[in-house]
Amino acid sequence: MCPSWGVAGGTALARSRGLREVPAGDARIIVMHHNPLRGAISSRIGLLRSVRVMRAFGAMGVDLVLCGHDHQESVHDVQESGKRIVVSTAGTLSSRSRGGRPSSFNVITLEPSTIGVETRLWSAATGRFEPQPVQCFAR
Repeated sequence: MCPSWGVAGGTALARSRGLREVPAGDARIIVMHHNPLRGAISSRIGLLRSVRVMRAFGAMGVDLVLCGHDHQESVHDVQESGKRIVVSTAGTLSSRSRGGRPSSFNVITLEPSTIGVETRLWSAATGRFEPQPVQCFAR
């Protein structure tokens, strides 16, 4: 199987720079497929030039990155260019999770001063997605 590499080149970053025009206090959110951070199970980064991209996101004042690709849920708090960036990586609703992990998704709560991320994991025992503890981050 060929690895899949995401690319956030100059054109995509140039379009994202419009986030600088977002009014103060409004959330700046990037939604992308590939994870800009290393997956815990895969040990891979899905995005080429991820350090450059995360630095650009910090300089743009990005608050939250929503991504996937890795088929494993995770939440990271990253400091980049003097800015806290929360990276919420969704798991998968398919049977293709990594490491035998259950299907999952993340629920995001945005408040004026905080970002909350609650992972919901599938439980075969209850037949539903069970909420996990909310991780809260200051904006």
